[in-house]
Amino acid sequence: MGVGSSGPGKWCARRLSNSKEELPFFGSGATSSGAMTAALPSRGSAVGFDQILGFARDNDAAAIREIVKMGCPPSFTNRVGQTPLHIAAIWGSVEAAQALLELGANPNAANQLRGSTPLHAAALGKGPPERRAECVRLMIQAKGDPRQADLGGELPLDCASDEAVRLALGAAPLILHKAVESRCGLEALAQAIKQVQSGAVDLTLETMTSSGESALHLAVALGWREGVQMLLAARADPCTQNSVRREPLHTAVLQGNHRIVQLLLDARANPSARDSDPEHDPRFTSKSVEETPDEHRTPLHYAAELGNVIAARLLLQKGCVVDAPESRRLTALHLCLALRADTELEVGCGVKVTGLQKKPEWNGRLGSVVGPKSASDAGTEERWPVLLEGEDSPDGVLLKADNLTRLPEESLDLLLEARADVNLGNTQWGEGRTVLHEAAHLGDLELARKVLAAGAEVDRQDKKLGFSALHLASRAKKDELVRLLVNARADIHQPSAGGKTAAELGEINGLSEAALALLQGKE
Repeated sequence: MGVGSSGPGKWCARRLSNSKEELPFFGSGATSSGAMTAALPSRGSAVGFDQILGFARDNDAAAIREIVKMGCPPSFTNRVGQTPLHIAAIWGSVEAAQALLELGANPNAANQLRGSTPLHAAALGKGPPERRAECVRLMIQAKGDPRQADLGGELPLDCASDEAVRLALGAAPLILHKAVESRCGLEALAQAIKQVQSGAVDLTLETMTSSGESALHLAVALGWREGVQMLLAARADPCTQNSVRREPLHTAVLQGNHRIVQLLLDARANPSARDSDPEHDPRFTSKSVEETPDEHRTPLHYAAELGNVIAARLLLQKGCVVDAPESRRLTALHLCLALRADTELEVGCGVKVTGLQKKPEWNGRLGSVVGPKSASDAGTEERWPVLLEGEDSPDGVLLKADNLTRLPEESLDLLLEARADVNLGNTQWGEGRTVLHEAAHLGDLELARKVLAAGAEVDRQDKKLGFSALHLASRAKKDELVRLLVNARADIHQPSAGGKTAAELGEINGLSEAALALLQGKE
């Protein structure tokens, strides 16, 4: 298996699910290094031999040599098959590993958990990467086999996240990633691409880190447009997925970099690609709701949630699926509604420029926030980096928060123009509850007007209480909404699951007499 050949997410999933796998088990005889020599077992006695595991952890080579002289096997195992060499490799105990190998410890001993060898332990370890890498080199010199897979078919290299350990295990250096990360210039990146394409190194343009990040992922995350252009020109795949199934296009949208979004879409990135749900806990499943944690959000979900109108427009122009549901059945339309109550700026959000005095020609332009606000000097206001439509500044322009407004109405209008389905529900709101229900619940008259015009089913009832939008508006004493819904021909006689009409709910909760008269058909 070559460098980066494990599937996206393989390392992360294993690290999370088996984070205790390589941890040492110390028997009752384990001691701290300060008391090791005094606590050594008597010669010829097997009692206390498990102390060698503690000696390996604490890098006490002298104590290891002494206990082996007393008859302890250098490849002594605990109840799960961990040897002292596994333990030394985990913690980067170089001197202990060297002593064990000189005493005949087996560098290919497999434990009983996953058949992991000491080389796997070094790859998954907790000690300093450079010291674990030195343990790897010592074990390979002692005929440790980096090609020996565990029971799951994974090689030590598949488990390694630290570059020093990867290189010690025989991986080619990630020259593309280093060229991108350093941003030393296009010449360095071009040279790295040339080496990869010529076969001079055992890498491809899609070679990934252990977390599934390709060089293109990294260039996008850094907002390096020129680097992205060069990688795409070299035919780097814009559809590679990282450990959470996120593609470069997802990252570009989350970063607010609509220029890179355009580059990726022009290179045929999938505008409807789905990532996985990072909040999904496999220990808990629902019997009533179908869960799709590996079919989560598209780039449009993130653009809508951030109110990034420019990115959303680009995605829609490329034919993305407007009503794709994420793992909780939320659509882009559902997510954009939160913008109506959220005015705080954040990285990736869409904005409109207002109130500029020195650059009045920028007023009214849309843009995207592409980074955190800058630290303010004494007496100066903090500013946000913004990519504006029609401006070619590579890192954006710095603008005060007072000159930036978010785009809730523009985001909503864009999705409604794209014919987003206003009658879809989701598991977060409750089954059967639609955008019109939310408008009634929030008392949002303008939202209700827009979704009614977009074809909202005015008498749709939710599954839990059998409430229609009219029931909710009446219960919440929203007179104007009640009037709007009645004028839209809502059924004033429709009962809820509890048998109550909108008028009865309004009367109980103190709805105005004028609105009650309307619901009772007296007006």
